[in-house]
Amino acid sequence: MYPDGNKTYCSNYFVYHRISVEIEKSSIKPLLLSVVSRMVIMAIGTAIFIQLFSGLVADKTFFIAILLYFMCPPA
Repeated sequence: MYPDGNKTYCSNYFVYHRISVEIEKSSIKPLLLSVVSRMVIMAIGTAIFIQLFSGLVADKTFFIAILLYFMCPPA
C-alpha cells in the first residue's frame, strides 16, 4: 500500500488502481431522472416493436435482439 492509500498491482503491462466513486447529493435527482426516462423510452420502443412485428417476436432470439438494441446507449 502506498502513502496515498491506493493499492497498485503491475502485471503484464496492466496497472490496476482502486477507484472511489463519490456521488454528490445534488446530482442524484438528475441521475434518477435520466435512468427513469431511459427505461420509459426503452419500454415504449419495445412495445412498438412487439406491436409491429408480433410474428417475429415469437422467436426469442429476435425478442432478445430488440431488448439489447434498446438497452444500449446511443452512439
